Amino acid sequence: RDGAGPRAIAYAYDASGRLIASQHGAQRHDYRFDPAGNRLDVTAPNGTLSALADDDWAHTVARNLSDPEFNLL
Repeated sequence: RDGAGPRAIAYAYDASGRLIASQHGAQRHDYRFDPAGNRLDVTAPNGTLSALADDDWAHTVARNLSDPEFNLL
């Protein structure tokens, strides 16, 4: 930490509620999905594209971030 206090993390979702981007300061990650809603890859802040293994979709049903009252963030 640099002593500047907490930093906000911003999230962007598509119309289907899928996380398509997250931003923490200057660090942004972008996520792409196929038409069926399976996450294909993520682009890191340095431009690196990380594809997911073919069977990753079979292990993750959903990942959501919520506040203590269980409201989606």
